[in-house]
Amino acid sequence: MNVIAQSQASEHTLVRSTESCSVAILNGESLSFDHDKYRVVAVRNDKNNLAEVIRYYRDAGFNNIKLIIDSKKLPAQAVDFMMINYRDARCDLYDLASKRLYSLKDYNDTIQYLSLCYQLTNCGMRGDEIIDWLAKKLVRTIPLICSDAKSCLRTYRFYLHKDNNFLSKVLDCLELQLHHYHSSVQDFMKLRTPTKTIRTSTLDCPEVCEALANERTLAIKSATGTGKTKHVFGPITQLAEQNNKSVVYLSHLMALVEQYCIQNHAVSYTTQNLTQLEQSKAMGLVVNSVWKAHIQAYCHNADTLIIDEFEKVISTVVCSEHSLQMPKQRVFHCLSEIIRSIPQVIVGDADLSDISLGFLKDLRGDVTLIQCDKNPYLGIEAVITDKNQYLYSQDELKSKLLEDKVFLFDSLVTLRGVVKQLGYEDKQGLDSETAALNDGVLVIHGENKGMDAQRAFLANPNEEISKYKAIIASPCLGSGFSIVKNFANRVVVFCDKTLNPFELVNFARRFRKAKEICFTVDAHQDFFCRPTRARVYNANIHSAPTDHLEIAFGNVKSQFTAPLGLHLWLTLKELGFHVDPLPSSVYSQSCGSKTNKQYLKAYREALVNAIMQSVDLTQHDVKRLMMADKRTASDNAAISKHTIKSYYHLTEVTKEDVEFHFLFSKNRKLFDKLFSVPAPNEDNSKYSTYRRLANLINEGLFNGHQLNSQSPSIMIHREQILGFVNLMIENRELVNWTLHKDTHIPLSLNENSTTNKKMLYFGQLMKSLGFEIGRFSGTTNKAKISLTQRARSYTRLSTESLDIVA
Repeated sequence: MNVIAQSQASEHTLVRSTESCSVAILNGESLSFDHDKYRVVAVRNDKNNLAEVIRYYRDAGFNNIKLIIDSKKLPAQAVDFMMINYRDARCDLYDLASKRLYSLKDYNDTIQYLSLCYQLTNCGMRGDEIIDWLAKKLVRTIPLICSDAKSCLRTYRFYLHKDNNFLSKVLDCLELQLHHYHSSVQDFMKLRTPTKTIRTSTLDCPEVCEALANERTLAIKSATGTGKTKHVFGPITQLAEQNNKSVVYLSHLMALVEQYCIQNHAVSYTTQNLTQLEQSKAMGLVVNSVWKAHIQAYCHNADTLIIDEFEKVISTVVCSEHSLQMPKQRVFHCLSEIIRSIPQVIVGDADLSDISLGFLKDLRGDVTLIQCDKNPYLGIEAVITDKNQYLYSQDELKSKLLEDKVFLFDSLVTLRGVVKQLGYEDKQGLDSETAALNDGVLVIHGENKGMDAQRAFLANPNEEISKYKAIIASPCLGSGFSIVKNFANRVVVFCDKTLNPFELVNFARRFRKAKEICFTVDAHQDFFCRPTRARVYNANIHSAPTDHLEIAFGNVKSQFTAPLGLHLWLTLKELGFHVDPLPSSVYSQSCGSKTNKQYLKAYREALVNAIMQSVDLTQHDVKRLMMADKRTASDNAAISKHTIKSYYHLTEVTKEDVEFHFLFSKNRKLFDKLFSVPAPNEDNSKYSTYRRLANLINEGLFNGHQLNSQSPSIMIHREQILGFVNLMIENRELVNWTLHKDTHIPLSLNENSTTNKKMLYFGQLMKSLGFEIGRFSGTTNKAKISLTQRARSYTRLSTESLDIVA
């Protein structure tokens, strides 16, 4: 037997060679694995270097790595193999003793793998670590497969080691994991910001009236449906009118502002009559217009500021991307100044947390908190089930919609796919609100809310709702609306991790008479999603005024959506709902997931074809459509076609052009900084992370070489690329803070990762930035990195032609 990589960290023994790109790694030289399609190697008995050996073969381009153990002949070595593999590599593993293959891509296999690993230990610290891994894996099945820790153990007992002591330890660890998740929900719901607090069982009481009249800063935490609008916001406006004082009502939704203006005879910020606005005693305002000069002037002269859905207003601003509609830092600065300076500020939110309450206190000093303990959730049934199985059958889905009457979506992508799946299509095979409306179904979301039926519904939902057989809505209906019409007894919410559990409850509770809410969650995704790591504020990177709050809100979202089903179950219980899970098997969930991926794939294909076949729009047509909030899916396709042709100087649009644009758009703002492309309405402030990352890429990869349309390529050595990837890893926080989430550096990628893994990430990043990478020369070990033709065309755009929505 030959020694491979002698005296290196990856030293191992060659047992049998082959031309195949598959390798079997034995956990001892004495083992025998008879398979002629595998290169067979063994780790040295005196070395514990499995991770390095795996890296050796991954770097060499081996695409199939299988680990071989013998749990009876070499149990101690098998444990080492299995623990290193689970922690670092997640390769398939074959046990010669049982003739059993374990794939860590399969959930049940993973449970059996960890159970076997425990059996081979002598308990102790290593056994405790394995049980901890096992409990963290099992707890994710609650409530989508199992209803609690004991039922979880019963469900998976078949796959687990039968020793009672082991099972008892697993149960204890499972209970501990559940307690940890439960505590995190409880901790978030508690308000620890120091305030003067008034506890009440109703908002319609003398203590609240007195506080409204006398307190300088009021924060109201009260569940949905407890009367914030009726007992607080309306009376404040009436009281101000009686006392000849002025009021500003501020929200993040246009529909809520219009509703407030109608109910309280206030003037909307959208009015073209400046004199009317200046003379009015009440104004309704959407937060992204707070920076405009005449709006600022009115606000600074007002006596009272009401901020409805305060938590959502703040998160909407700080978690947004800079744009023409939302000049982020400017909006945040103006909003902060108005909150700080106006005589009286009153905010309300069912989901008020320490994040937004602390922000208010920092600006205003002393805050009085009204904590309304009235619980409208008691007696409401909440069901959690698998989203993919609910959507499984197209024929049944139509019946479910007409029976349940309300479908709510926190993702516009899923909403559009389901509308198409229901058969409501236009001529291009895209979702059609017109086809749905003709069938008595109202489809409403942020892009079509300006259409006649949708606009009428948002202005007066309790009157308009009786016109329809069913409602399909996005979160444009997610806050502030109180639909008390007895329309539906059951509301179905499709959850795609856009909203956290508290926001999902708020969304669902728009329909006050519904006594059952069905939350559907992607179970298959929940079981395999990676644990998240909280982002930590770093003054060297997070220098913008909004960064502190954006990090805080982002951490809440990532924490409570991984896994979403479990956090939603615990949140609903803590809020007082009667919660029933509808468990199902991993197999049926997997089947549902595959089916619905096919539906989404079909929608994407229809969208690409629609973009290619759309009519040609003028720049004027594009601006008109973007301003109106009356866009159909086909309108969006035509806008995309216009954008693609303009960006890349095309006369016709192909499928390849569309796919390139979808990918390139994700990190286009970084590309603009890399190549000094003049982009309108860009964030040129000193806080721009795009500029900082562009400088890092230029210096770390291109060594200051000025790539442009005249000089579109450069030769780069493989070692230089690996050094650049290490530089990106070293600056992971800046990279992941700036780039689109699809090109974030994964937690599993570090400086010790394999060359293949680093090159794979490099290729993905460069492709998203419009580059193509040639083959590496066998003699120079260099490759040509070039701008694609489309990217070169884009760099030649003028400021005027870039004034298009991507």
